[in-house]
Amino acid sequence: MHMILLPILAAIAFVAPSASARTERSGAGTEDAPFVIEIPDSARTVYTSSSDEPLMMEGVEITARRIVREAGADRIEVGTLLLDQRDGGSVSDLGTLLPSTQLTVNSRGEALFLVRGAQERHLRVELDGIPLTVPWDERTDLSLLPLIGVGGVVAHRGVSSALDPPNTLAGRIEMTTRRQRIEGHMTRLRAIGGEAGELQTSVLHQRRDGSWTSTLALEHRRRDGFLLSGDSELAFHQDPTRRLRLNTDLEQSSALVHLGLDPDSTDARLNMLIQASTAQKGIAPEAHLDDARFWRYPATERLLFGLSGDAKTGAWKHEASLSLDLYQQEVERYTDATYSTIDRTETNDDRALLARARTEHALTDRLDVAVRGSARNAHHEDDQGLEEGGARGATREMEQNLLALGAEATFRADSVWTLRAGAGYEGATTPKTGDKPSRDGDHEAVVHAAVEFDPDASTQFHANASRRPRFVSMRELFSEALGRFVPNPDLGPEIQNLFEVGGSRRGSTWEVMANGFWAQIEGSIEQAQVPGGRQRVNLEGDVRSLGLELGFVWRPINGLTLDAQYTEMRTRAEVDGDFDGRLADRPDRLATLGLQYVNASGALLRGEVVGAGVRYSFDDTAPADDPLTALDPSIRMNLRFAWRDFGSSWYQGSEVFARVDNVLDADTKSQIGLPESGRTLRLGLRVDLGS
Repeated sequence: MHMILLPILAAIAFVAPSASARTERSGAGTEDAPFVIEIPDSARTVYTSSSDEPLMMEGVEITARRIVREAGADRIEVGTLLLDQRDGGSVSDLGTLLPSTQLTVNSRGEALFLVRGAQERHLRVELDGIPLTVPWDERTDLSLLPLIGVGGVVAHRGVSSALDPPNTLAGRIEMTTRRQRIEGHMTRLRAIGGEAGELQTSVLHQRRDGSWTSTLALEHRRRDGFLLSGDSELAFHQDPTRRLRLNTDLEQSSALVHLGLDPDSTDARLNMLIQASTAQKGIAPEAHLDDARFWRYPATERLLFGLSGDAKTGAWKHEASLSLDLYQQEVERYTDATYSTIDRTETNDDRALLARARTEHALTDRLDVAVRGSARNAHHEDDQGLEEGGARGATREMEQNLLALGAEATFRADSVWTLRAGAGYEGATTPKTGDKPSRDGDHEAVVHAAVEFDPDASTQFHANASRRPRFVSMRELFSEALGRFVPNPDLGPEIQNLFEVGGSRRGSTWEVMANGFWAQIEGSIEQAQVPGGRQRVNLEGDVRSLGLELGFVWRPINGLTLDAQYTEMRTRAEVDGDFDGRLADRPDRLATLGLQYVNASGALLRGEVVGAGVRYSFDDTAPADDPLTALDPSIRMNLRFAWRDFGSSWYQGSEVFARVDNVLDADTKSQIGLPESGRTLRLGLRVDLGS
C-alpha cells in the first residue's frame, strides 16, 4: 500500500504558494549563552561563539548537546550537528546521545529504549506531536523509525507535568522535522555504503517561500545483516564459517513531507505532516535455544498523517492536533533455520486516530493556568493465517479507547522561585476484545507537583513528585505471539509514584548536572514462566527504582567538546517485604563518554564510549523458579571522522566521512542468546545544494 504512496509524496512538498519575503533577525550572545544568528544558507562560513565549538550555520543554532531545564524537569536537547553524525539511520541510533538510556533488541528483533531502568512501554516517542508508539503494543521498533527529515530532538526523563501524554512514566522523546529558517531552498544528497551489503541513499529538500515552508525527504536503505564479533559464542543455528548473523537482513524505503504556514503578521502557525514507510526484516533466532523461533517480517508498512496548529491572542495560547496512524505487519514462522518452509503466519492491521487540544491563559503576570485533553481510538485486527496442519486460524477484532483530561497551574513567586501543580484523569476501555472475555474500563487519577529554584541565570535546582498510571496494551492482554505467550486478559494498569530532586549549573565553557530519583510501581507487569510458555502478570509486590544521574559537558577550547553521562541505579521487586527481587533488563549502571573535535578547516572527529553494568535476562533454559541469567558488563566504542567543505553560492558544501562502530569488536548482548553487532565500517558522502 505505502509503496504506491512514496512517489506521490515526492510532489506534495512543492505545492505551497509563494508569499512576500520574511524579515530576518540576528541576536547577540553573552558569556553564558551561545549566539543565535539567522543568515542566508548560501553564506557557509565558520562562526565561533563564546561558549560553543565552531558552527556551520544553517540559520539555526547548532550545538553538541545541552542540558536544559524547565520547571521541575530534566531534558536534553540534541542539536543538528550531532543528528547529522547519526548518518541517516534510525531513531535507535540516538541511544548513545540520551542519558540514562539503554538500547536493547528483543527476541522479536525490535530495537527498544529502556530509560532509568524502566520498561520500554513507559517511554513515548513522537514526531511533530504524532505518537510513534503503536497502540496495539504501546511500543514500536525504533530501528524502523527513520531519522531522515528530523531536525531536532528533545529527550525528557521522568514526569515533567500533569499534562504529559498518557502512559508516560519514564519520559518521552520529541522529534521535529527539518525546516528552512530563511528565504530560499536547500537540497541534500547522501549516499552511504558499508560492510555486510549496507547501502543507503537519501535526498532531503527544504524551502521557504515567504510564510510557507516545505520539507521533502526520501530514503532507501538495505543491509544483508550485521556482522558478529570475532569473540561471539557459536550459536545453535549459525554457520561457523560466516560472520554474518543469520536472518538479520533489512530493507526499508521511507518518505516524509512537511508543510508549514508561519505568517509574520500573526501569532498563528499551521503544520501538516505525512510520513510513509515500508520494510522487510529478518529476526535473528535466539542463539542459546535449539528450538528457537524462526521468524521474519516480510512486510511492515506505516502511514502517518498529522495536522497541527497553534495561535496566541493576548493572554491566551491555544494548540490543537489531529493525527491518523495506519500500520500493517506480516509475521512468518518457519519450521527450521533454513527459512524455507512456513508453518504459520500472522497479519496485523492497526488504525489509530488521536485528537489533542491544549489551552493556556495568563491570569496575572505571575500565574498561568493550562488545561489539556486528548482522546485516542485504536483498532486492531489480526489474522492467524495457516496453522500447523493447514487449518485456518481465527480472525480477531479488538479496539481500545484512551482518554486523558488535566489542568495545571504555574506560579512564579518571584524571579527565583517557580511552583507548578496539576491533576488529571486518564482512562482506558476495550469495547472489542476479539475471542477473549470482555473487560471493564480502567480509570486512574494523575497528580503532579514541582518546584524550581533559580538563584541566577546559570544555576537551577528542582524537585518534583507525581503519581500516574500506565494502561495495559491490547497485545499484552490478548496476544499469543504465535504460540510463545499465554494471554492474560485480567492484567491491570501499572501505577507509578515518582520523586526526584536535582540541580544544574552552567558556565561559559561547561555545564554540569546531578539528579536523584525514586520510583515505585504498583502492579508492575513482568514476564513469568507458566505451563505452556511465558505469561505477563501483575506482580503482587511493588517494584522500586533508586537512581543517581550525573551529566557533564565541557568545551575547554573552541572546537573541542567533552560530554559525559553516568547513571547509577538499583531496580528490584518486593519479596516478603524486602526489595531484593531481581528483574530482567535493568542494568545497575549506564555510562556514555563522547569527545568531539571540530576544526575550522573542515575536519570533524567524534568518539563515543558506551557502557552498561550487570543486568539479568529472561532465560527459557533456566528453572521456572529462577528464570533470570546474569549478563556481563559491556563496553562499546564508536569512532567517526569527517571532512567538510563549506562551499558558497549554489554549492553549499559537502562532507565525506568514515565511521567504525564497535571499534574493539566487543562481544555484547542485548538479551541472553541475542548478540549485538561486531566491528563494522561505513563510508559516506553528503552534498548540499541550494540558494
